[in-house]
Amino acid sequence: IYPEMSSDLSANWLVRDSSDKPSNTSLIINRTSRYQNPYLHYYFLKKYDDGRLAFVGTESEYENFCKKWELDKVAYIKTLDFLEVSRYICFAKGFLGNQSACWHIADGLKIPRILEYSPHYPNTHPTGADGYAAMYQEPLEYFVDKIMNG
Repeated sequence: IYPEMSSDLSANWLVRDSSDKPSNTSLIINRTSRYQNPYLHYYFLKKYDDGRLAFVGTESEYENFCKKWELDKVAYIKTLDFLEVSRYICFAKGFLGNQSACWHIADGLKIPRILEYSPHYPNTHPTGADGYAAMYQEPLEYFVDKIMNG
């Protein structure tokens, strides 16, 4: 009925600004307090906790994430708005997060990305190439390793 509203979500629907500069971050993380998967843990990120991880989100989300998973060297990226968030995400090696605006930015940019899939609210899915969903621990660790070492 509305063919003009159809879209190809497998293609990127956000683009990099030519003034953006690459970052040294391998993996950008965002984990909000909503839509979390209680079956996943992030202790395994310690092997990457050597300056290659950075967190975007609120300060309390960052502090909770690092404290809960005993991570010491995750950088905190303080941003003013989602445009600034997108500039960090677009040049990272990959993105890891649960359902949030940051997740949708990563999905729109089509960078390698991992969705912490919520078993209670399965209403967001990766679209297109290099998009992964992890509901269980083993796939989560596999996809992170694929992004970090692939």
